[in-house]
Amino acid sequence: MSHGGISPGRALGLGVAVTLTAVAIALAVWLLNRSPTLQPAAPVEEVMNGRIAFVRSSGRDTEIYTIEQDGGGETDLTRGPGTRSSPAWSPDGTMIALRRVVGGQHGIHVMTADGEDVRRITRSELHDVTPAWQPLPVGR
Repeated sequence: MSHGGISPGRALGLGVAVTLTAVAIALAVWLLNRSPTLQPAAPVEEVMNGRIAFVRSSGRDTEIYTIEQDGGGETDLTRGPGTRSSPAWSPDGTMIALRRVVGGQHGIHVMTADGEDVRRITRSELHDVTPAWQPLPVGR
């Protein structure tokens, strides 16, 4: 039976979507209340080793931090001039890929999960913006 032109199955699907949206909004409000410049870097499902990576802006610089799921143990992984954004955990949780802009030079970098051993992996005239880890093709 249809209610106002919406089938019961579709109504259930809309209810689930509204509930998930409400949860996402509640998480965003909690994060923004914690710090007005805190921006989640990835969905909570992408937590690695019990830690969440996120981006925080302070003045002209933007840094990557990690924090435990309960809100403790906040760690600044990057320091210095420039903008760092889009952290992406490696599948095994030992590395983080990120976007870095310094002096107008854009690039994708990787670093260990503790913020050490930062290496630039792209050099391009283009604006490299969103790193993502992908499995290597079979045979490589």
